[in-house]
Amino acid sequence: ALSVTGWSAAAAQAGLEAASINHVSITGSNLQRTVDFYSRVFNLPRQGQGQANLVQLAVGKAGHLSIRQGAKPGFDHFAIGIEGFNKDRVIADLRARGATPIDGGDGAGLHVADPAGSRACVMSNKSKRDSPLVQSVLALDSYLSELERVGAKINGTDMSADFDGEYIQKLITRFTECGKGISEEVTNLSTQLREAQARAEAVAQGVSRQAELFNSRRNERNEKLEEFRVLGEKVRELTAAIGRFRPARGDRLTNEDRARLTSNVPGFEAQVAGLIGGLQNLQKSARDSRMKALEKNAESLAQTLQAVRKKLHELQDG
Repeated sequence: ALSVTGWSAAAAQAGLEAASINHVSITGSNLQRTVDFYSRVFNLPRQGQGQANLVQLAVGKAGHLSIRQGAKPGFDHFAIGIEGFNKDRVIADLRARGATPIDGGDGAGLHVADPAGSRACVMSNKSKRDSPLVQSVLALDSYLSELERVGAKINGTDMSADFDGEYIQKLITRFTECGKGISEEVTNLSTQLREAQARAEAVAQGVSRQAELFNSRRNERNEKLEEFRVLGEKVRELTAAIGRFRPARGDRLTNEDRARLTSNVPGFEAQVAGLIGGLQNLQKSARDSRMKALEKNAESLAQTLQAVRKKLHELQDG
């Protein structure tokens, strides 16, 4: 029960701030009849039916009316939405304000009773609404269940015996209402499905375009990587060929090796120049395609070739 005992101005600054009336919950002895009344009179669209005995009708952009099946019709509770809802902090805040919160264990929020016994629920201000498509399916399912229930009662009545004519007439009227509701929801569902198909097709077209761009980009990337691999292999082959002229540590090139190296230098130079040019072109192409890793690797390999060229001249001059 809510009590003002021990309440203080300091507690009022505890941090809990009500942001909205999240929903109001009522009970009805005939769930479908109560739902139909509020839907028809106040034009409240069905929001969802998370349980067999509970229907939610949307009110405005964030609130809703919860209608439960119950033997005693009337007000059940109302729910206050809290911004940044954190259960442990809210419990501490409520206790600091003299209330005794009860966790229902259903994840919906905390319940508090006022001195008169009326219940309030404290929960997150965030409200998730079912899509119109889901709402239509739920409404259709609800009408169908009610139609089957009422139809079973009508079909189970022995019309050759003494029966309550007024009661049977009400059942037939209700059956007709459910049939009309099913017809309307089938039409609505058909509209929602066409709209869903149109949205899906629009998204699919966008994904198709993106897939084409992705495949093109991937092929371009693979081609450039293959070009880099081939250039890298040629650099390794050239480096190995030049390395064969390198004398052992402490030794010098013989006149024969120097003459052979000198005769090969023009060919080596041409290969180095060609490879550097190829790597520079690849580096530029990678930059234009915003392939930063490949651009950096091509630049690094070109620098390696510059070092190989320098070593080549050192061998020739040494």
